[in-house]
Amino acid sequence: MTDPLFGRFPGLAVGGYRVTSPESYQYNCIAWAASRDDRWWWPHQDAFWPPGAPLAVTLHAFEAVYNAIGYTRCADQGFDVRFEKIAIFTDVQDMPTHAAR
Repeated sequence: MTDPLFGRFPGLAVGGYRVTSPESYQYNCIAWAASRDDRWWWPHQDAFWPPGAPLAVTLHAFEAVYNAIGYTRCADQGFDVRFEKIAIFTDVQDMPTHAAR
């Protein structure tokens, strides 16, 4: 049986992956990528969004969130044991849909 995540994120099948936290209504992938599991992160009034980050569902806004907690844009997307990286996944319109650490 094929993992249903491969349909949404086909790159997982090539690079390998593992689930590192169970699905939860307490937090989402955006929070988990920021090492938080105590609240839902999303740029709207019913969720937490770091102060000063643009209130928009854009790649720029999500990069600003992770920059604010110490991450910087990488030169490449490859795995490197020396760094902890966050991947921000977007849809065809460049709107963030998922994040992984």
